[in-house]
Amino acid sequence: MQMAVPSVSQSRPSMQIPRPSVAQSRPSIRTALPPSGRAPFRRPIAPVHSDRAPSLGPRPPSVIQSSPPQRIAVPSVSQSRPSIRTALPPSGHAPFRHPIIPAHADGRPLRQPIAPFHSDRAPSLGPRPPSVIQSSPSLRIAVPSVSQSRPSMQIPRPSVAQSRPSIQTALPPSGHVPPPSSNHPRPSGSQSPPSANRAPPFGPRSRLRATPPSVIQSSPPMQMAVPSVSQSRPSIRSALPPSGHAPLRHPIIPVPADRRPLRQPISPFHSDRAPSLGPRPPSVIQSSPSLRIAVPSAGQRRPPMQMRGPGGGRRIRTQSPGVVGMGRRGRGRLGLLGLLLGLGLLLLRGARGPPEEPEREPEPEPALRRPSAAPGAPGEGGLPVRLRLSPDQRRRQDDAIRRHQINTFLSDRISLHRRLPLRWHPLCNEKKYDYRRLPRTSVVIAFYNEARSTLLRTVHSVLETSPDVLLNEVILVDDYSDKGHLKEPLENHLAGLPKVRLIRASKREGLVRARLLGASIATGQVLTFLDCHCECHEGWLEPLLERIREEESAVVCPVIDVIDWNTFEYLGNAGEPQIGGFDWRLVFTWHPIPEREQKRRRSKVDVIRSPTMAGGLFAVSKKYFEYLGSYDTGMEVWGGENLEFSFRIWQCGGSLEIHPCSHVGHVFPKQAPYSRSKALANSVRAAEVWMDGYKELYYHRNPHARLEPYGDVTARRDLRSKLKCRDFKWFLENVYPELHVPEDRPGYFGMLKNKGMENHCFDYNPPDENEVTGQRLILYPCHGMGQNQFFEYTSHHEIRYNTRHPEACAAVDVGTDYVTMYLCQENVPENQKFIFQEDGSLLHVQSQKCLQAEANAYNGNPAPLLRPCTNSDHQKWFFKERA
Repeated sequence: MQMAVPSVSQSRPSMQIPRPSVAQSRPSIRTALPPSGRAPFRRPIAPVHSDRAPSLGPRPPSVIQSSPPQRIAVPSVSQSRPSIRTALPPSGHAPFRHPIIPAHADGRPLRQPIAPFHSDRAPSLGPRPPSVIQSSPSLRIAVPSVSQSRPSMQIPRPSVAQSRPSIQTALPPSGHVPPPSSNHPRPSGSQSPPSANRAPPFGPRSRLRATPPSVIQSSPPMQMAVPSVSQSRPSIRSALPPSGHAPLRHPIIPVPADRRPLRQPISPFHSDRAPSLGPRPPSVIQSSPSLRIAVPSAGQRRPPMQMRGPGGGRRIRTQSPGVVGMGRRGRGRLGLLGLLLGLGLLLLRGARGPPEEPEREPEPEPALRRPSAAPGAPGEGGLPVRLRLSPDQRRRQDDAIRRHQINTFLSDRISLHRRLPLRWHPLCNEKKYDYRRLPRTSVVIAFYNEARSTLLRTVHSVLETSPDVLLNEVILVDDYSDKGHLKEPLENHLAGLPKVRLIRASKREGLVRARLLGASIATGQVLTFLDCHCECHEGWLEPLLERIREEESAVVCPVIDVIDWNTFEYLGNAGEPQIGGFDWRLVFTWHPIPEREQKRRRSKVDVIRSPTMAGGLFAVSKKYFEYLGSYDTGMEVWGGENLEFSFRIWQCGGSLEIHPCSHVGHVFPKQAPYSRSKALANSVRAAEVWMDGYKELYYHRNPHARLEPYGDVTARRDLRSKLKCRDFKWFLENVYPELHVPEDRPGYFGMLKNKGMENHCFDYNPPDENEVTGQRLILYPCHGMGQNQFFEYTSHHEIRYNTRHPEACAAVDVGTDYVTMYLCQENVPENQKFIFQEDGSLLHVQSQKCLQAEANAYNGNPAPLLRPCTNSDHQKWFFKERA
């Protein structure tokens, strides 16, 4: 038998085909009418029309195969046979959206559900080869055109690899390929769809994503026929959402004529990304009088009798007498049924007992496993190491300290894998992390002529304490070192370590540019900067990354624990950490957490806001680091860059924090191991760009800074303007209100000189940077460099030494004549009050004596002492701002 497929304009009656068998126990039905530029269908009964058919000329005839002795050929579209009618919409139209509803020839409905499936991705593949249609006898199929109505389709009971037949219809839209099916072999001569990375043979790949159709299931006894778009049947009306709208989320509720709800709803599924195909006309689904279905449109709550128009606009109410929505009684019964079902599930869950807690995710493996420690190994557990040395060993140790300002002679005898004691808050041990959601980091370590053991211990510490899933890489940046142990021996050692990269600068760049060199090749989402003589505490990395995941504009520092430079004792503290600050010399300082910050925190393990950072150790989102302008490349050696970056973070909308659950040990050298002659220029650049008029307070205390060349800062000022950063006054009032802002009234600040003792000034130089009080004031030849000879007389009658922070004020204890420096107080005590009289004398309010310059005050050193007031020049004082 031969069968011809007529053109669009033809009309023909249905056709009956005898019952062949194609390698199946019961016959299946597969219909493919692929448009031009489409891959072959792989689903049963899949009439599809292209919405973007290229003009490729007439299509080759399709072939319908059945078991012998019958041969069926499907001619091209231009032929005409009166049996089958097929509507192929013109190019540019949307494909048909209606499933083919089967029924037996005697009118009995099929018992299996009808499940149309649509592909969601099909590239434009050009013309497709003929498809194969297999059918059983007594089959009648009618495929209507867009503008015509068609009768229902009746199909006897075929089988597609199942006991009862079902029919699957694939209606993929333009530019998509249906998913392959293992149950239906590809027709002979068809091509497999190209992979996602292979270009289609014709034209560019379509970027449209199809909306998969609804899945409609029905139970017997029902017969359903799909009319054309223009046809109206009174039973069911469904509105498909317009292009680009959200998918339908409401189930299709089938209700028989007696208003008893079916046991299982019919669930439509639509893609959440509808392609822009223009407004679609509402589909019309027709059924027998025993079934009524209402499909609401996207995002619409309405009775079953109402729907949205194709464009999602005004509300439309169906007036057809055959379309009747679910009544109030039906909805009530359905709600009661759902309530009873829910109660049953609750009772069943209660009978089974409470649900078992899910197993905790195991701790991830570190990037490198730490070997077992030898019992009693030097320095194990962070203990100090003290060696008994011979004279020759003592000489070599002193030489190592002189070269590195660290006892590297002892460091070389401590394991590279030593473990540190836990020095965090006990609550930190209870924190759990979702490692799958944390960002990955690149650790950047810059070094210059660093000792071998301290550098390698830093690298091993990072690898052995960092989860492998969070660590992308460790980047070592050699800033043009000239030591032999940092050449080939270092490369040989690093070759055996995972995730370590070594890059070398071609010239001396300085710390700032060396770090930027490492950041430029980093692949992690977060940049973590460490110094080259650190040791990481267990669990140091996760808190930093978790905080950045919560707040991308947060720059987070670990708690920096001290490692003694001479004994390598780990001096970590589980108590409250300190925050960073600065004084008006622009020198970084440490301070206790202020009361206002303690009140803001809800837990001891919450992050702590810090005005500034120490500079060597912090983590920052790579995107945010680049948004802020990274480092100022006009800076070279370390010093000042930490304050500049701190000002920029706060003033440009970010936050600088310390996480109490992240601890890293740091070896603080005895002093800087190499020259930092350009550190002053770094501070000047920070003052010029970020401090506004407050930079004068810095220059008053560093007069020589005015003469320091600091380069061009135009680009940094433009960056501040571009980011719309706040002024420095906002920073002082909101971020660091604890810092006293000096008055610096003209004539009342600078060097405090004596008239009688020529060229001698007040001088205060405490031996410890962290302890500025408790020492006596002396007189020393004036040097004009500010710093320890800078004082201010305030409107509260104080003589303030406010170069450092916290500030100290001159005081005289009862029963003594010496001037001692104590912390300044908000309410000035009487022993700290001095009256600067018009004749230049300084009258102590409490004792009513005057300060007098004495050449041999104590231990042969000159100093100011309290003496009865006279008219002597040794009791006359005046301020001089500059030398």
